[in-house]
Amino acid sequence: RAFQPRQALAFSVTVTALLVVAAGLERGFGAAGAMVGIAVGGFADAHSAAASAAALTQRGALAETLGTVAVLVALTTNSITKLIVAASGGGRDYVLRLAPSIVLMVAAAWLALAAT
Repeated sequence: RAFQPRQALAFSVTVTALLVVAAGLERGFGAAGAMVGIAVGGFADAHSAAASAAALTQRGALAETLGTVAVLVALTTNSITKLIVAASGGGRDYVLRLAPSIVLMVAAAWLALAAT
C-alpha cells in the first residue's frame, strides 16, 4: 500500500519527540545541545533528526550553516546504525559489501559541504 497509517503515525511521533528534545537541549545548552540531540536522534532515524534540524534552523535557533551540519551529522550517525544492523543481521561478508557504498555516500555529502 502507498499509505500505511501505523508507519505515518510512528514517523510523526518520532519527529515530534526529536524536535521537542532537540529544542529543549538547544534552550538549555545552546546550539551544541541541539547538535547532540540531533546526533543521538540520527542513530534512530535520519529523517526525523533532519526535520528537527530544519525546524530549528527555520526558527533561527541554529544558524543556516550549523543546520546543514546538523543534517549531515544525523546522516552520519544513522549510517553507523545501518552498518551495525547490517553486521548483526547479515554477518561480516554482508557488511563488508555494504560499507563502501555507505561510507562513500556520507563522505560525498561532507565533501560537498566543505566545497561550498
